[in-house]
Amino acid sequence: MAILTEKDVENIKKAGRIAYEIKQMIQKMIRPGVPYIEIAEKVEETIRSKGGEPAFPCNISWGHEAAHYSPYWEDTRKVPDSGVLKIDFGVMVKGMLSDTSVSIDLSGENEDLIKAAQDALDRAISVIRPDIQVWEISSVIEKTIKSYGLKPVSNLTGHAMEPFRLHAGVSIPNVSNSSRISIRPGMLIAIEPFTTKGLGYVVNGNDVNIYSFSRPLDKKGRRLAGRLASMLDKIYEERRGLPFSERWLMSASKGRKITIDYIRETLKTLATRRYLIDYPVLVEPTGLQVAQAEDTILVLEKEVIITTRPGF
Repeated sequence: MAILTEKDVENIKKAGRIAYEIKQMIQKMIRPGVPYIEIAEKVEETIRSKGGEPAFPCNISWGHEAAHYSPYWEDTRKVPDSGVLKIDFGVMVKGMLSDTSVSIDLSGENEDLIKAAQDALDRAISVIRPDIQVWEISSVIEKTIKSYGLKPVSNLTGHAMEPFRLHAGVSIPNVSNSSRISIRPGMLIAIEPFTTKGLGYVVNGNDVNIYSFSRPLDKKGRRLAGRLASMLDKIYEERRGLPFSERWLMSASKGRKITIDYIRETLKTLATRRYLIDYPVLVEPTGLQVAQAEDTILVLEKEVIITTRPGF
């Protein structure tokens, strides 16, 4: 667990404030027919304009997609008329992170899913304190979701975060478990309940557009990266293990005569050779709707701060 300085705490709070402000913006943006790519780029551009960087590419997952759909280069998808739309995004300020989400019921038919996820999040946050054990938080989440007659998604979890690391080793499941790991002062955690009427777990879909480094490029890796080598070196220098997307590489490659097909094949090769980790879209296998709620919490000795909400 990283030791936080006063400056680190200040940057964590700033990352949270930016995320909260963008959540308010998103609520006003979403309506049927709005292009996904317009939403994602507006979110990412606004993060930068406020003094942060995206912690990961903006996720826009609809319906049975639970997570990890980020618009492709020249993506043609638009917000549909019905279903649950999840906007999941994060902010980095000098390596310090926030992670949050918004779920929107586009047709008024899935309010129970969103309400259960939000209630589970609120109740979980209410019990968080120094030295609480993970199983206690998870139990609250599961019981709350099941009280609505719904299922928590068992293989998606909350997580601890450290500088430049979204998933820092400690997971906080949405179902009861035997974890005796304690939440210690100085920990930054994301709590993210997912709800569904489906099977209660997700599987990998076909789409992949998000990657992160598992290790920096060595001589062999740079040879495999070809014309992307210098851009990927810069991404690793600036982001270390934080995720990025093919869309970002295409934007950065303007004027270099690099095609999107070349980028996709190169990233796939680097993932196969284990220089990169790929993140397939995660889907509910029966096709039923999934909702999500998420906030970031900083646990200190004498204070628990919900960084992605107002009032601190």
